Amino acid sequence: MIIGIDGPAGTGKTTIAKLFEEKYNIKYINTGAMYRALAYKCLQNGIEKDDEENILKILKDIKIEYVKKSVDGKILTSIVLDGKDITEEIHRVDIAPIASDISKIVKVREYMVDLQRKIANEYVKNGEDVLLEGRDICTVVFPDADLKIYLDADTKIRAKRRLEELKQRGISQNLTLEQIIESIEKRDETDKNKTVGALKRTENQKYIDTTNRNIDDVIAEILGEIERIRKC
Repeated sequence: MIIGIDGPAGTGKTTIAKLFEEKYNIKYINTGAMYRALAYKCLQNGIEKDDEENILKILKDIKIEYVKKSVDGKILTSIVLDGKDITEEIHRVDIAPIASDISKIVKVREYMVDLQRKIANEYVKNGEDVLLEGRDICTVVFPDADLKIYLDADTKIRAKRRLEELKQRGISQNLTLEQIIESIEKRDETDKNKTVGALKRTENQKYIDTTNRNIDDVIAEILGEIERIRKC
């Protein structure tokens, strides 16, 4: 089974996907991490976000891997770039806007989508369920996914969640809630107006508003959808 979860930042996509991986042994692909990894490498090499020629050169040699490891008895996924674990680094505040801009480059998008499909199809080939989360999973990457979900939430709530996440990671950099709200609103605007891979909700996606709901409640609803599909 292929499960796609789309939605803007701070709606709970990553948290929910990780829990499905930990508790239900569903393979998890964080597609946004791929763009963040590329953005991170561009920053490390002094390449500007609009320098398409050099970004594409970087892309030709980049090696992005999802590596499973056991932490306190849990199987977690790390993002490894050219042999280095960058799971924490790519969640820095300065990475997200660069990743969003880079993802607008058509050739970058095509490369990443192809890679995402290859990884997911390999899991399915081996008889495993896979969950992909991002912004264009159900519209571009896997428009025929078995289960398509769109998560949403109030902007202020999303900003509070994002700020709390940054604090927990120790990378909040004294940012205020207002600054996070502004950053999220800019990101939303960019994501919704991309020429390719724009963030949008489709009619056949299960819409879930996570504003006033806890994670367990949302997971229970998604599990219900999974069971419904399996019975069909």
